[in-house]
Amino acid sequence: TETLAQFPRGAEVTVFYNPADPSKAVIERTLPDGAFKFMVQLSAGLVFGAVVLVFSVGGVLEAIGPHLPKPQNLGAAALLLFMGLFILSIGFAQKALAEQAAKWPIVVGRIDTSGLQALRNHSGYGRWRTVFKSRIVYSYGVAGQRYSADRV
Repeated sequence: TETLAQFPRGAEVTVFYNPADPSKAVIERTLPDGAFKFMVQLSAGLVFGAVVLVFSVGGVLEAIGPHLPKPQNLGAAALLLFMGLFILSIGFAQKALAEQAAKWPIVVGRIDTSGLQALRNHSGYGRWRTVFKSRIVYSYGVAGQRYSADRV
């Protein structure tokens, strides 16, 4: 609702385009509020869970020693650790992309379509459900060439 209210059909908007490929553009060049914080918290939780799992096996010495009383727990802890580090790396990559997009040139664009898009998802157990996503299509021009994009 907030996104659709912010970008009504026919409104003029600032379009940030990639100078290396003007067909790639966005109309908001920052991560959603709290996205990076959430990724860091999720990563920290997974890493903390991995550390607790490893150290609860039999103490610090056994955890870092070559032989663990329950080596099957080490696999789960390693999985949690790598998941946390992977999510954290995704967060840093997204933040870097957002910072790079902050340096893109700008051009005036116009909202062509603003509305909801219905998507059907299979929710398991043979059930389908319909979810809705905001869909905003805008057009803009760079160096005499017209482009259209839908990435907010």
